[in-house]
This record gives sequence, structure tokens and C-alpha cells, in this order.
Amino acid sequence: EKSDIEGFNELVGEVILSFKDAVTCQPLSNASVIIDGQTYYSDSFGDVELEGKDFSAMDAKLKMKVSHPLYANYQTRLRFEAGTLIQRRFLLSKKMDAGKWRFVLTWPKRPRDLDLHLQGPDFHISYRNKKSSNSAKLDRDSRYGYGPETITLNKTRVDANYRVYVHNYSGAFPMNGKATLDVYQGNALRHSLKLPSTRESYVMLGEIIEHQFVPKVVEMKRP
Repeated sequence: EKSDIEGFNELVGEVILSFKDAVTCQPLSNASVIIDGQTYYSDSFGDVELEGKDFSAMDAKLKMKVSHPLYANYQTRLRFEAGTLIQRRFLLSKKMDAGKWRFVLTWPKRPRDLDLHLQGPDFHISYRNKKSSNSAKLDRDSRYGYGPETITLNKTRVDANYRVYVHNYSGAFPMNGKATLDVYQGNALRHSLKLPSTRESYVMLGEIIEHQFVPKVVEMKRP
């Protein structure tokens, strides 16, 4: 995709953002993208090219809102550090029934392999066990950087808790504070959680308790 082309340069006022489906990873075309009050539309590759801005010395956050008739609205802030955009790739979830949840993990090139886990009362979804009856499913497993790793939870019980955590499976590089977990419920993005910089192998991100997701970011040696 164009946003990963080597040599792509914010210094000359060009930034390419990429928008994809969180389950299929197919390009999301014709999405409305509002950045700093200006509206853009993604092309057939799911890309939006920002031109005419001087990013060379920018150290700021720009508000971005993404909308599409078939997808949950997405809001975040584009973070620039010394003219470099920290995240260029965004994964959006299609609208779901109100009782469904979707967890989408993205990160940079390193660490190479982060694994997303979902533990329920009678199942444990991960790359080892990708589906549990009709309750939950690992939609995407990414082993070579960037993600997404995506898990969809079809239903929850009021008398049960559901834990979400990440394992740095590759282990060669520590988590660098640039990974993100987006938590969707039904038609809405409920939370966007930043993973911390840590040398621990595991990071707990939160739990669903009584049908509500409770963020709880904790570094762990073991889950």
C-alpha cells in the first residue's frame, strides 16, 4: 500500500493515510475523512493523500474523524513528532449488532509478532484456538508486524467476565508504546487504548464486566 512505500516523506508536505476493513483488511474506499476541519475522501486503494501542509517541524495532534455508511465512526488524533506521523494505517469495523464486540490490535513493524488474546468463561481465543463455537473468533492473525489482529465476540453473559490482553510472542524487541487496541461495540468505537512501552511479555488491556468494557492497562509477566 502507498502508505508503506519506502522513501515516502512528510518533509515535502506529503502524508498518505491508509484505511482498511478490520476483518478482511481490504481497502476502504469513499470514506469521509475530516482532518483539522478539512474533508477528504479515500480512493479505491483506501488511501488519503494530504498535501500542502508543512509537516517538517510539526509536533502536534490533529483531530481526525472517519465515517462511512457501512462502518462504525472512527475518531482519533493524528500524532506528529518532529514532523513524523506516528500512525498512518487505520482499521475500521463494519457496523454490528448491539451485543457484539470487536477488538482490533495494530502496531508498527516491531515487535514482529504481537498476539491478541480473549479469555471468556469457557473459552480462550488466540492463534492457538481461533474459534469457540458461535461465541468468538480470531478473524485475523498477523505474524510479521503492523497487524491487524482482530477478534470478534458475538455475545456476552452478564454473569461472566471476559479478559483482553496482548502477548509479545516474538520477544526480540520490547513493546515500544506505539501499539493500539481499538474496542468496538455494535455500531460504535468505545475505546482506543495505547499499549505502554514495556519489556514485560504481556499487557492486560481490560475486561468486559456486566456487558461493559472496563479499561485496565497492566504490564504482566504472566496473564
